Amino acid sequence: MSDVNPLISNGTCYYATGLRSEGSYLPCGNSALGHASCCSAGDMCLSFNACFNSRWGVTYLAGCTDRNYQDPSCPHKDDENGTTFCKALQKTLT
Repeated sequence: MSDVNPLISNGTCYYATGLRSEGSYLPCGNSALGHASCCSAGDMCLSFNACFNSRWGVTYLAGCTDRNYQDPSCPHKDDENGTTFCKALQKTLT
């Protein structure tokens, strides 16, 4: 029996290869069970590696727990400047 709880967020988040996210970003799962995407604390993790902030109605891409940023859980962003807002996706969710 494993001592790892899949319901507890655990791990370090990166917003690009080798670049750690600030402490307010949390994994959308337990990285002991495999890499996971990351979102800001209190925001909703979406199934396609994006995040949703209900207060502002914003969908965004943040990062993942893979230090090398190669895992499929790592959202593809056009740049490596941290958070990327999803304008096209935002229109489909609202």
